[in-house]
Amino acid sequence: FIGSTLSEKAVAGALSYSTSKHAVAGLMRATTQDLFGKGIHTILLCPGFTDTPMLRRHVGNNAEVLSSIASGNSYNRLVEPEEIAELVLMASR
Repeated sequence: FIGSTLSEKAVAGALSYSTSKHAVAGLMRATTQDLFGKGIHTILLCPGFTDTPMLRRHVGNNAEVLSSIASGNSYNRLVEPEEIAELVLMASR
């Protein structure tokens, strides 16, 4: 499952997004319970702010704003979508 930092919290102006990501976290938790003892594991990846067109549409392309957002992530940078894909691949093995 792919969540978000908003899978566990909420912020103003992101009602639909926060609601959907909370739902993904609940789905993962329920699936974990349903699969208990069957040798199947679940994972919920919750990357930080990721450099996507959706983020850029939401906050714009202002370098200062992007830098401020990135400072909330580990390593003080935006996550690249390819990094998430690598984690998904690794978790699937």
